[in-house]
Amino acid sequence: MIFMMNFRNYILSYRKKNNELLNLNEIENKRINLKSTPRWVIIDPTNICNCRCIICFRNYLETFKPHELSEKNISKLSSFLGKATEVSLMGTGESFLNKNFSSLAKMCKKQGLYTNLSTNGTLLDKNLDVLQYIDALSISFDAGTKDLFERIRRGADFEKVMSNIRLVNTLSKKPFIKFQVTVSKENLNDLPNIIQRANELGIHEVSYAPVYPMGKGYMEHIILVEADSTALRAIENKILQLADKYGIKAVFNIFLDSNLKESELVVPFKDIHCSAPWRMIYIECTGKVRPCCNLEKHMGDLNKDNIKKIWNGKYYQELRASLSGQSQINPFCAKCKDVIRTLK
Repeated sequence: MIFMMNFRNYILSYRKKNNELLNLNEIENKRINLKSTPRWVIIDPTNICNCRCIICFRNYLETFKPHELSEKNISKLSSFLGKATEVSLMGTGESFLNKNFSSLAKMCKKQGLYTNLSTNGTLLDKNLDVLQYIDALSISFDAGTKDLFERIRRGADFEKVMSNIRLVNTLSKKPFIKFQVTVSKENLNDLPNIIQRANELGIHEVSYAPVYPMGKGYMEHIILVEADSTALRAIENKILQLADKYGIKAVFNIFLDSNLKESELVVPFKDIHCSAPWRMIYIECTGKVRPCCNLEKHMGDLNKDNIKKIWNGKYYQELRASLSGQSQINPFCAKCKDVIRTLK
C-alpha cells in the first residue's frame, strides 16, 4: 500500500514538473494554443457568506443571487487539475458554506495540489476534519480590537474567531496559518494591533492589501488615497518594527502614490507582460471561467463547455494573442495594475 502511494505521488510530481517546464516554454515563446495546462487554479466555492463586511462589494449590488460550485462541476475539474501545482479556494463568499466543500478539498489534495483556503474564520470549529486537506489557511482579520473587528466584519464574533484559531493550533496536523488584512481608513490606526494578535496566536505571517474601488461612489469614504500616504508609511514602519520584534513576516502590498496617471496606462507602453492567461484559470462558483481575478470577461462555462476546450478556446486564444503583441491589447488589461509594463 505504501509503495503504491509513493509511486502515485512520484507520477503526479513527474507530470507536474513536465507541465511546468512546458508551460514556461510556451509563455516564453508566446504560444496561443497550449499543450500545457494551468499551474495555478483559483476556485470560488460559493458566493454565500455569513458576514456582511463593510468592505465587501456585495453591499453595493442591486441584486444578488446565491450560488455554490456544484458537485457535478467539481467532478469535471478533477482530471484537469492533475498537472497543476497549486489551488486557491477563495472568492466571493465563505467557502465552508458550500455543502460540497469537503469533496472539493479532498479532490484537490488527491490531485497532489498545494491547497490554499481563504476564510473568515467563523466556521473553523465545525470543519476541523476538512483541514487535513488544507496546506495553507488565510484568515481575514481586519482589526486587533474587538469593537473595530466586529464593526468592519459585521456578523463575525471576534472572540469566536480567536477561539477557533486556538483550536486549529491544537491539531496534530495543522495548515500554515496567516492573516489577510484589508486596509481602509476604518482600520488604518489599528493595523499594528493585528501584529500583536498574530503574536498571541502563533501566526507567523500577516499580509496587508488595500480596499479596491468598486465604482464611483462605492466605498469612497473608506478607501485610502494619496493624501493618506504619510500616515500609511508611518504605520507601516511601526508594523515592520513589531513584526521584526516577534519574528513575524509582514507583507505590505499598498502603494498609493503612483507616477503614472490612469490616462497614461493604455497607450505609452511597448509591452504589457502578463502570464495569467497561460499559467492560471479562475473557476467561479457559477461554473463560469475567467482568466484571472481582475478580468471579468468569461472564457467559457463549465455548465455548457468542456474545461479543456475552454482552456484553448476562442476567448483564451484571443486574450493570449493580445498580451503577446499579436493583436490589439484590450483596454482593461492595459489599465490593470498587476501587469508588468515596459515603457517605449
